[in-house]
Order: sequence, then structure tokens, then C-alpha cells
Amino acid sequence: MADAVDDNLKVLFNAVDVNGDGAISKQELESAFKNTEGCKAIEMSEDQWKSLMKYADSPKDEAEKTEFTINAFKKLVTDVRAGKLSVST
Repeated sequence: MADAVDDNLKVLFNAVDVNGDGAISKQELESAFKNTEGCKAIEMSEDQWKSLMKYADSPKDEAEKTEFTINAFKKLVTDVRAGKLSVST
């Protein structure tokens, strides 16, 4: 069961990682939230974005957390599902 979840997360991650660089930027995530076909767009306040970006990773040459690796994305999705982080519309 865990393998199926991991496989689904990888598919989702790759769909959101539009440029295929192995990381999801805030811009790619924002775009996914706004442009998911068949779903209501997710609008988030600046405070919600700040909470969400705490899950992000820092690129090697930057101090600011600006992108999600697959592991950071997995942690984010797990915590959203567990109700530890709200991304309500």
C-alpha cells in the first residue's frame, strides 16, 4: 500500500514539476493550485504560503527555502492529509 502511495505522489510531483528539474518551485505550485482542470482553484493568503513554504527545501546556493524536493513534497502532502496544515479554499 505504501508503495502505491509513493508512486502516486511521484506522479503528482512530476506533473507539478513542469520544467522537469526535480524540484517544485513556489511558482509551479501556485500554478498547479490555480490551473487544476476539474477542480476549484485554491487561493491562499500570504500567511498560508509562509506556512506551506516551511516545508520547502533550500537550493544548495540559497539560504531561503524556495522549492520542494520529492521528500519535502511527500512531507507536505502527508501533513495536509493529517490535518496539520490547512490549504483551504
